[in-house]
Amino acid sequence: MADYNPTRPQYDVHSELWTFQDAVDHLLDCEGMDNTELNVRHAKRAILRAYRDLPNNHSWNYYKRRFGFATAAQQTSSTITYDHTGGASERLLTLASGSWPTDASLYRIIISDRHYPIQTYESTSTLTLNQNDNPGADVAAGTSYTLYRSSYVLPVGTRRMHRLFDVTGDYPLYKFSSEEQNATTSYYDSPSTPIGYDIRSTGDYFNQMSVVFGPPPSSSKNYEAILEMSPRPLLTQEINSATASTVGTALTMGASVLDTVRHVGSVIRFNTSGTTAPTSIIGGPGGLQAYDEQRIITAVSSGTGATLDSALPSNISTKGATISDPLDLEYHSMLTYFLRIAEAELARLVKAQDVQERDVTAAMTLQMAAAADLKDVTSSHTGVSPIPFHLRDWSAVPDETISSS
Repeated sequence: MADYNPTRPQYDVHSELWTFQDAVDHLLDCEGMDNTELNVRHAKRAILRAYRDLPNNHSWNYYKRRFGFATAAQQTSSTITYDHTGGASERLLTLASGSWPTDASLYRIIISDRHYPIQTYESTSTLTLNQNDNPGADVAAGTSYTLYRSSYVLPVGTRRMHRLFDVTGDYPLYKFSSEEQNATTSYYDSPSTPIGYDIRSTGDYFNQMSVVFGPPPSSSKNYEAILEMSPRPLLTQEINSATASTVGTALTMGASVLDTVRHVGSVIRFNTSGTTAPTSIIGGPGGLQAYDEQRIITAVSSGTGATLDSALPSNISTKGATISDPLDLEYHSMLTYFLRIAEAELARLVKAQDVQERDVTAAMTLQMAAAADLKDVTSSHTGVSPIPFHLRDWSAVPDETISSS
């Protein structure tokens, strides 16, 4: 007979997944706790705390993402009039011709060498200036201006940003302190080519940081950086109150249990032979009914309709299914450490006596996890320089002359 080849579906081989519900079951089992409402709430709190702290405890490769964006060019076309009070509305700034950008509330405007924040966008031709920072008196028609944007919000969940590069000019920018960035903007007095940036909250968005340039950009340029992100939020612990049917990648639930936003990206597990809600391969409080297949929900059209990332081997009709959010972590290096810090958080919540011991265990596990997170074991001393040893920007001598000597 042919050699035995233990193949399994590609999804299982390459995407080991633990879910929110798997983690809850683990903590309840670990502590010998019954599946009561209070115990489940304790377990969920512990998981969410550990999940929040996980990216803070090590610079995981899994959470590093490329981020690119383009700056907005300054606007100087036409002229403005400013009516401080008594007009159609208070502090009204009117553009003689053309239009303001719809996101003008993120911009500032220079009038007579003073920089003023925009409070609100009113229409294509009118803006309202900030109540506490404005010219203080009318500005006559025909006055020139410069409108610019210096801050650009980072994606939700950004924790850290590595060095920012000007893709257009091929150079890294200097990291300013907040004071240096503000001083640079004041010193240059008008938009130019940014030489540096700061990372801070500008007050425009809740719980989000922004890149703030100094000086503000005068033209549209492209920038790139590596961000360290937070994991995908955990919102759904488990839904097991509906059956499921599939035709190819089309999913139909037996009851309206899906949310068109929060369940995109969730894991759905199927019992392809019966209506009993499937569990993990370990089982749950009601026993063991290990799932036969699992897929990712890629889109939700209604409370009962969704799309899967790939079809099941065979279509199913009215079979048991459970839905839970995946733990957004790299299974092989990060999961064990995550479970150790979740166990320590649960012990802290229930005021167990061995909290310190669990913290020590978690710290030891972190060392092993960090070592496993080293994905490239190539020696850095191979005799090959990662960049050319001679850069043209530093000398007028051709590379060929340097290399042949």
